[in-house]
Amino acid sequence: MNSDTTARIFRYEEIKLKIKELEQEAAILAEVIVEEVPADTELALKQGTLSLASRSKWTYSPALTSLEKDVKVRQKDEQQRGVAVEEKGKPYLIYRTNKDE
Repeated sequence: MNSDTTARIFRYEEIKLKIKELEQEAAILAEVIVEEVPADTELALKQGTLSLASRSKWTYSPALTSLEKDVKVRQKDEQQRGVAVEEKGKPYLIYRTNKDE
């Protein structure tokens, strides 16, 4: 690896660590804001809008849940037998901080 590549890698790490720090701060702020902002609020901000949204969670019948489990078992079986075709995706970077940090 040349020095330019090494420098880019270390800069990438710096950025990822800063993003992690900012995401943690944003998550704390989001929890407070969700409690303080009425549900029908839409605020125009400097570079976008902020609104409160929620996602539905679905609970399915035991019959459908059983079918879903059966499909997953069959998918795994096809993978192991080589019937299912694996398509390799585009390479991407994974960055993980050390456990002790």
